[in-house]
Amino acid sequence: METSPVGITLVNRAGQITFANATAEKILGLTKSEITQLTYNDPAWQITDYDGRPMPDEALPFRRVLATGQPVYDVRHAIIWPSGRRMLLLINAAPLFSPSCKVDGLVATIEDVTEWLRKSNVKSRR
Repeated sequence: METSPVGITLVNRAGQITFANATAEKILGLTKSEITQLTYNDPAWQITDYDGRPMPDEALPFRRVLATGQPVYDVRHAIIWPSGRRMLLLINAAPLFSPSCKVDGLVATIEDVTEWLRKSNVKSRR
């Protein structure tokens, strides 16, 4: 997981982030120790949709995976770094199961698509 080109986080059933790889640190603009002090929906993330509207908790990957026990794909939302930089993310998440087959948390991949979308929009305007 440490050498993955995408960010990877593990979140326990309580919503606490328990692991973040080096790419997740880079994407989220925080150190591992800072990331693992936060929950998936911590106000520090300032989570919105791509248009800047607040995202309801039930739309976030953690809640969706916990509610259904199924993976989610291509969840799109934005966060704001501590520096004020806004970042557009693409998230996939899959449940982690306990020995009794209950959802015990999730593993999520996080990709920064900010530049890709910016370049894509510039090309589409031509």
